[in-house]
Amino acid sequence: MSPAVASAASLPAATWALSVSANRGSFSSSQAYLRYHIYRWTSGNAFGGDIVPWTTYGTAALGSSTASVNITTPTGAATSLAVGDKVVVDLEVESMNTTSSVTANANILFGATASSQLVAPAKVSWTYTTPAVVPAYGHLRAHAHPLS
Repeated sequence: MSPAVASAASLPAATWALSVSANRGSFSSSQAYLRYHIYRWTSGNAFGGDIVPWTTYGTAALGSSTASVNITTPTGAATSLAVGDKVVVDLEVESMNTTSSVTANANILFGATASSQLVAPAKVSWTYTTPAVVPAYGHLRAHAHPLS
């Protein structure tokens, strides 16, 4: 989920760029495909409409090693974002096993070593809160206390 929109924006009907770090986990090599859904969440805390409906990225199955999956979405709906609205991306993994049911896990990763991003087709200004700052002074060390 994005931060809240800072100033109203109109987004054209166009493609979006989505990049997600993922791997197939315990799925076999041809079974795990990434699915995504992009939509607007209103400032009133309600579903605001699809931008890109649920879509399976069928170009390539997830690999055994974590890698960036770079997707250009089908053309999404034109969308008006009001102040306070948010853009949401839901992700899931779809099994393409056609012969039997599968119980398996896959991994979608986020963080410093697993960059993921969503690029809208037009500029949007977001409201960011200032993160807490760790002081550059004082004790930031853990001390071990022996049992006696």
